Amino acid sequence: MGAPDGVTAWNTLHSMGVDIINTDKVEKCIDFFKNFEDKNYKISKDPNHSHGLTTTDRLDKTTSGFKGFDREKIQLTKSVEVYQPTYLNNAANTKVKNVIFLIGDGMGLAQINAAETVNKGLTLFNFKNIGIQMNSPADAYTTDSGAGGSAMATGEPTFNRHISMAADGKATPSLTDYAFDKGLACGVITLGNLADATPAAFYGHATDRDYTDQLTNYLLDGKLTLLAGGGMGVFTERKDKNEYLAKLKKIYRLTDDFEELNKDDHKVICADGRMDLAATQGTLDLLARITKMSIDKLQKANDKGFFLMVEGAKIDYAGHSNSLPGSIVEMLSFDMAIAEALKFADSNGETLVVVTADHETGGLTLIDGDREKGLITGYYVTDDHTPIMLPVFAYGPGSKEFMGIYKNTEIFHKMKKLLKL
Repeated sequence: MGAPDGVTAWNTLHSMGVDIINTDKVEKCIDFFKNFEDKNYKISKDPNHSHGLTTTDRLDKTTSGFKGFDREKIQLTKSVEVYQPTYLNNAANTKVKNVIFLIGDGMGLAQINAAETVNKGLTLFNFKNIGIQMNSPADAYTTDSGAGGSAMATGEPTFNRHISMAADGKATPSLTDYAFDKGLACGVITLGNLADATPAAFYGHATDRDYTDQLTNYLLDGKLTLLAGGGMGVFTERKDKNEYLAKLKKIYRLTDDFEELNKDDHKVICADGRMDLAATQGTLDLLARITKMSIDKLQKANDKGFFLMVEGAKIDYAGHSNSLPGSIVEMLSFDMAIAEALKFADSNGETLVVVTADHETGGLTLIDGDREKGLITGYYVTDDHTPIMLPVFAYGPGSKEFMGIYKNTEIFHKMKKLLKL
């Protein structure tokens, strides 16, 4: 009598081994324990596998081919190594020659906290210069990836679903446009579809994120040195496939194998089907490997510097799917890519690394956890985006510019200023 009757109490009773819970909130209690395996996660060498797929129908056109998070395959048996930066060039007042901009799609503080608890550390936690961004679009309070990605790509607020295009239908130049005009090499990487909202915001323009033909037409401008992700269908399923591919191949070498990114010095587009799939123990380092290879390619492209955008796309998918295990595994994959960016920044001395998100997905709330055991329990309040403010992490010369609270559009202006574009 007088005991709490809510999610936290129910979870505590469950962890104590209680089999029957007496509650006045039956429906809410049933909802909490429904698919309970998707609300808990820990790394285990002897995992108790839960079979079946977790996915959702709330994904957009370009992500409709995603097959979901297999509960058994995303069970990790070992933690991810954390990189300790040197801080030799951190916040130095030296020239910024290169920018590596990493976007964790759907990544909020809860997703970061959960992954850190399970892994008992994150490379992301070693950043010292941290800010907070507000991310509402021009036509709503809660943003989608179109408006969120476009705001950071162009420095201008726009409507939801718009891709680097103003409300009046005029294209707004992106950081890639400015960087290319100044002679920098430019690259875009995503663990999602090549034409999805976030990557497309850095090379294309359209009034709707599903206008993939219009978006990929901008690739014919040849402003990217490399583009890597999943979804070869955005090219091969076009009505004008033959004509379009003939034009594209005059500019880029096309490949479906990321191992061939650095096969030669040509500009390259890689659409590798492995980048469409959820991360597993065997593919956890995929984004990190591609990030490292892309840095190598861009660095060799010319001596003026480069801009590289790297997206951890499926943190968002996990939020839409209400899969805490999926969120943690994708966060750890993203953190490994962050480590590669920091390693290069430490060796280079003229590279700024910025990490943030376009929005949070799922309204993830952490109910409880055990840091010693690496166990976390979380609960989603929606299967869609939320408008909560987001952290911005910065490392390298100029990184102090990213401290404070500001609109997401300011991230573009800060990077543009530091690159002197």
